[in-house]
Amino acid sequence: MTHADLVERAVRWLKNSAVVCSQIPYMNPRHRRQKARCKIAFAEHHSFAAEIPDAIGWFGGGKYSIVIEAKTTLTDFGADRQKEFRRVPALGVGRYRYYFTPPGLLEWSFIPDGWGWLECFPSRVKVKHLATLQRAYNATREVEMLYAALRRAEGGRAE
Repeated sequence: MTHADLVERAVRWLKNSAVVCSQIPYMNPRHRRQKARCKIAFAEHHSFAAEIPDAIGWFGGGKYSIVIEAKTTLTDFGADRQKEFRRVPALGVGRYRYYFTPPGLLEWSFIPDGWGWLECFPSRVKVKHLATLQRAYNATREVEMLYAALRRAEGGRAE
């Protein structure tokens, strides 16, 4: 499975599957696993934001975002963890953050606090670990991404 294959599957999963998260404030807190579908999701959207997530989607009327980072090798996974917005989570986008991998690539101990983990099989996506709500995240960068997407949809440049 290539990186491009994983990214395509991640966007499809965000749009078509019930996204599983924990601690969604507007839903019943008694339920351990909450579900919501992303109404907007896209892949590797380039804007003037520093972070370019592999896939990102929004749900809950745009209040909540989910970032998915697709990783096909341990080297790629290690390089991702060195990025400034990974070392300082408040600089990164995504109220919920997931790693998306082929089966057997990672071990539980590799997953950073607050991050979720999804394994992509040929016919399904398995939630290995739920992401938790990130209280500190870069909302300004998310707005920049959405602004760039709207500009492109209208035929303008993403400046």
